[in-house]
Amino acid sequence: MVEYRFLETLADQQLGRYLFDTVWPASSEGTQIAPNFLQALMHSGSYLSGAFIGGEIVGAAFGFPAKDGDGTFYIHSHMAAVLPSQQDKGIGLGLKLHQKEWARREGYRKIKWTFDPLVARNAWLNIAILKTKAIKYYVNFYGEMADSINAGDASDRILVEWDVTESPVLAPERNSIEVEIPSEIVALRQSDIESARAWRKQVRDALKPKLDAGWQIVDFQKNPNGNPKYILSEV
Repeated sequence: MVEYRFLETLADQQLGRYLFDTVWPASSEGTQIAPNFLQALMHSGSYLSGAFIGGEIVGAAFGFPAKDGDGTFYIHSHMAAVLPSQQDKGIGLGLKLHQKEWARREGYRKIKWTFDPLVARNAWLNIAILKTKAIKYYVNFYGEMADSINAGDASDRILVEWDVTESPVLAPERNSIEVEIPSEIVALRQSDIESARAWRKQVRDALKPKLDAGWQIVDFQKNPNGNPKYILSEV
């Protein structure tokens, strides 16, 4: 059984930092979030939760308050991670649902976050399961990243928005297109970085102009006999 709980004390924060540093190990000594910075953020109303199995942390999620251009406050969900040995078991979904309930109790209407459009696991959760709305495609959003998962590739990200107060309303679809991505981009980066970079450019060239023009990502589909794919619609 998985237990989800808020991580507030310094000892609990250390567990969250351990989880993030384990999932995203740096190529040199360092940490994803400095402990004093994390304490300051938590003291100021940020969010940090952990998923536990048998008392051991197996996943964590972190977010902080942010503000839209119109002055509306929301939660920016900066990181969510699950240990590789525990992935594909619904723990990431559980972390997001925990974050949703916390945000609603705190009076927020929306949560936003970015994800790598080439990571099929995250695309499936964000688009097919949570039904978030893709807002914008950012090219090389973080610049060069040194962790062992992202190193060597551009840090393109899609920004999504999740309304935590109501169910999504599906707009009528008109023209639609499909955009394939590799099934396992992290493994491909490690085995063939040039192929990974070629996929990056191909997906970027397909997605960014459509999102800039107002098209929406309406679905993400797995394909047991081929590559998974985004479904975009001119709505």
